[in-house]
Amino acid sequence: MARGLNNWSYKDVTTFLKEHGFSYWEPREGSHEAWGNEETGKIVEPAFHGKSETYPIRTMKMLVMQSGISEEEWRKWAAS
Repeated sequence: MARGLNNWSYKDVTTFLKEHGFSYWEPREGSHEAWGNEETGKIVEPAFHGKSETYPIRTMKMLVMQSGISEEEWRKWAAS
């Protein structure tokens, strides 16, 4: 379960993105994918490394930055 920016899984990230107007666009290099928001033009590139894997904090900060959604909003969603 995600807490703050800790313990975010691929499923947590993609669920959050879907709830905030993003959708899957295309595969990218390696295990990365492009998730885009047509309204904002933002593209987030999470990687899928397995169901039990979680992202390191630095990776989460990059995903937050790519999304254009405030870190506060990500943390609020994780607390719900």
